[in-house]
Amino acid sequence: MTRGMDKSTTVRWRLVMPVLAALFAFALCVGAMAQAAGRGVDLLKQLDEAYVEIWKKVAPAVVNVDTSRDVTLPGPSPTLRRFFEDFDVEYRDEPRTVPRLGRGSGFVIDKKGHVLTN
Repeated sequence: MTRGMDKSTTVRWRLVMPVLAALFAFALCVGAMAQAAGRGVDLLKQLDEAYVEIWKKVAPAVVNVDTSRDVTLPGPSPTLRRFFEDFDVEYRDEPRTVPRLGRGSGFVIDKKGHVLTN
C-alpha cells in the first residue's frame, strides 16, 4: 500500500483510474469523429456540386411519358352474380370500359428524337 493512503483511498483510485482512462479515450474518439465529419461534409458538398453539373448537362434530354389506354372489364362472373342476387344488391351486369394509366421516364438518345424508357 502507498504511504499516506489508507485502503479505501487506494480502492477508490483503482476504480476511478479506468473510468478516467475511458473518458479520455472517449474524448479522443469524439474529436477524431468530429474531424472526420468535417472532411465528410466537404466531400458531400463536392459530390453535390458534381451532381448539379451533370444534371445541367443531361436535363434537356430527360422526358416523362404518360400513357392511357381503354380496357374493357367484363361483367361479374355467374358466381358473383348469384351472390348479388341473394342479397338483393344492384350491380352492373354489362361490361364496362375504364382507362388504364401508365407513367414512365426516359431520355432522348439521338437527334431524330428516339427515346429510351424504363
